[in-house]
Amino acid sequence: MISNSPDKKMLSKAVLIILMFLIADLVKSELVETWSQDLDENDEPDYVTQTLVPTKDNGISSAISNKNNGQAPAVALGVNNGEESRIIMEFSFSLTTGESIQSATLGLICASNGNTAGSMHSSAARLVPFWEELYSTWEVSENGTDWDGGGANGASDRSDWELPVLFTGTTLIEFNVTKFAQEAASENATTLSFVITG
Repeated sequence: MISNSPDKKMLSKAVLIILMFLIADLVKSELVETWSQDLDENDEPDYVTQTLVPTKDNGISSAISNKNNGQAPAVALGVNNGEESRIIMEFSFSLTTGESIQSATLGLICASNGNTAGSMHSSAARLVPFWEELYSTWEVSENGTDWDGGGANGASDRSDWELPVLFTGTTLIEFNVTKFAQEAASENATTLSFVITG
């Protein structure tokens, strides 16, 4: 027989509260398990690797500052007898909604005779102004327009140089250009250009 004494009412309330906590704990455990199963299936991002070929490239040299090498099969890079040669190149560039750049590498393949002057440090920078492959030289970016500084070295010609890469005569030089690609993506740029010095 149950009476309405205060002790029995308290006991009933305590048992009811304990049951509520047990049920809540079971429900929570099932929900968390379901959520983790859902997350486990889709928690890995999809990575895609793209290899791009330049849409235009050119070798420019201080030795012959008005010469265009836009159609040359190979160009020089570095300093030789006090004269500097640089490479400029441009790539088509676009991202779709939801895509992002995790890393970007610019690779240059050197000719078989390669580096004959010994080790050198080479750097890449983002090239800013429009330039034409068939008109650009050490002094000129496009027909009738000069670079801000010779060799695309002016403040409005390029970004800061990335950290230099030591080139010791191997056939491949690789530059980390992630920052430049991410900047271009944030600007919704349709092209991405570089200037390389050695």
